[in-house]
Amino acid sequence: GIKKMNTFDQALVTRANESEERALTAPNVLWDLPFDPKTRFSTVIIEQQGKRLLLVRGAPEELVLHSTLSESQQKKILEQLEDHGKQGLRARGVLQRELMTNEKPGPGLVEHMEFLGFAAFRDPLKQTAKEAIQVARKLGIDFRIITGDSVTVAYAVGKEVGLVASEDEVAAASTLFSLPEKEIEEMIERTKIFARVSPDQ
Repeated sequence: GIKKMNTFDQALVTRANESEERALTAPNVLWDLPFDPKTRFSTVIIEQQGKRLLLVRGAPEELVLHSTLSESQQKKILEQLEDHGKQGLRARGVLQRELMTNEKPGPGLVEHMEFLGFAAFRDPLKQTAKEAIQVARKLGIDFRIITGDSVTVAYAVGKEVGLVASEDEVAAASTLFSLPEKEIEEMIERTKIFARVSPDQ
């Protein structure tokens, strides 16, 4: 039911019409692989009208790499994502492919898939967030934020709450861990938000 869904799925169902809601809430799920922070997508196989469909949902900039989109089409989508990110909007993309009868669940399935599109959405900030940061600064508390969001989204949100004033104060985790130890310490000192951080980091 809708109460068991995460907030993003609940939002989709809320905006759907009756037939779309039935499709979203009552699929015949044959196989389900939860979100993997390394691949940055989740995978499910459903049965629909006698066909097995592979559906993949996650970070659009990752999904386009597993799609049948041309390089120019991928570039256009990435530009759109960048524009949305500057507004503090997060995004989830969806891939789809019909499975052949001899194809079995596994990591190699997510290739040559149809890119269905992406949904951009805003995760509203708590009204107390900006106040909490101001209070912490008055008390002399210095802190850092780690997030799975992109650098663009992290900067937009950080700027909105008054945590950062410059893009130089936001860095991707991959950039941090590619540096020599001495430079890592320097980056941690000047960086307020670390983006695209995965649990194993």
